Amino acid sequence: MTHSLLKKEAKACLENLPGKILLYLLPLLLTLFQFGLQVHQRYLLEMGAAIATAPSLFPLLLRIISAFLFLSASFALLAALRGQKDKLTVNDSTLSLTRPYFWKSTFLLLFRYLLNTLWSLTFFIGVVILTVGTILAFGALNKGNPLTGPLLLSGLGLSVTIIGAIIALNRKIAYSMAGPIMYDQIRLNTYIGSVECLNDSVALMKGHKWQYFKLVCSFIGWFILVIFSLGILAFYVIPYYKTTSLCFYEKLRKAHEAELADTSLTE
Repeated sequence: MTHSLLKKEAKACLENLPGKILLYLLPLLLTLFQFGLQVHQRYLLEMGAAIATAPSLFPLLLRIISAFLFLSASFALLAALRGQKDKLTVNDSTLSLTRPYFWKSTFLLLFRYLLNTLWSLTFFIGVVILTVGTILAFGALNKGNPLTGPLLLSGLGLSVTIIGAIIALNRKIAYSMAGPIMYDQIRLNTYIGSVECLNDSVALMKGHKWQYFKLVCSFIGWFILVIFSLGILAFYVIPYYKTTSLCFYEKLRKAHEAELADTSLTE
């Protein structure tokens, strides 16, 4: 399961698939609009302008809606990858907002967000310690005081930050396949709950997180190009990246099912 083979499979799926850009039209436009709105609001705050509560929450609302749309797009791409769909439309990006997906998608996105936030606490604590240590170090430097204490505190903060980042990234990757797992469970009528989908994702990714991390890193160049193109290239890169990730999921799922079948035969 090399990166090049997964990318080749993703390109083959997308090459003659009508509507792949339309599928990501709504989520990408909302994401770009959300980013622009946040930049504008930050500029207003720096200029001393006051922003009402409702408008300040609008970017958060757009982010939530985008999460649903991206999840729906993954469902549609997974069906296309399996040959169950030969055309994609804008409506496919709203599947998670309809029955029987809406509440299940809501709880999955909520629980995954909460878990990722909890696993990120060590990282944030490290950042706070590092910031305090850095401020104290500059203060001691300006006053001619000893730097030993502030530097030790900064070193501790840096260590905690690095450890926290590794933990947070590890858990984020572990939960990354919960979406397609939920889609399959709903389709096969084996869905139990959102927490079970997250646990199944952790089990599926066990021993494969480093491989998936390297796969994601192989797209860094593409993500940089998206930034330089002011988001225009995202309409090509995001479907390509998401489809490659789903190809990774399919390989893991099939290997896991084969392993279960072999286990049942030996028993």
